[in-house]
Amino acid sequence: MNILFVDMHNKFRSKVAEAICKKLIGDSIGVKSCGMILDLMRPYVCQNVHITLNNLGYRIDNDQPRQLYRQDFEWANKIVVVGKGFPVNVFERVKEKVIFWDVDGALEEEKEKIEVIVKDIEKRVKIFVKSI
Repeated sequence: MNILFVDMHNKFRSKVAEAICKKLIGDSIGVKSCGMILDLMRPYVCQNVHITLNNLGYRIDNDQPRQLYRQDFEWANKIVVVGKGFPVNVFERVKEKVIFWDVDGALEEEKEKIEVIVKDIEKRVKIFVKSI
C-alpha cells in the first residue's frame, strides 16, 4: 500500500500528515507528500511547524517541497487531500483513490493556529491509519 498526502504547496499540512503517518506505521507501507503548486518564494517548512511537530514527537524527514506529478497518481493506492478549496477535477481520473480532509491553513507566524491544525491532522491520521 502507498499513501500520498497532497496540499497546495507541500510545506505545511501534507508534510505534517506525512510525518505523523510515517511515525505511526513505520516502513510497512509507502508514504509521500506533495503540493499542487510549489511556492518558489518560500520553499520550506516554517519553523513553527517544525517546533509543533517536534513537541508532539514527530519529525519531517525532508524539508524540501515536492511537486505533484502524474506518476504520483499511479504510485498511490490512497490519496489524501489535506486542505480546503482544491480543484477536485484534478483528481477526476483517480477519484476512487481520493479522500478529502477539510483542513484550514495558517500563516507562518500563527503559532497557536498551527498547533491546533497539527493536532487536528494528527487525529485524522490516527483514524485513517486504523482504517487501512
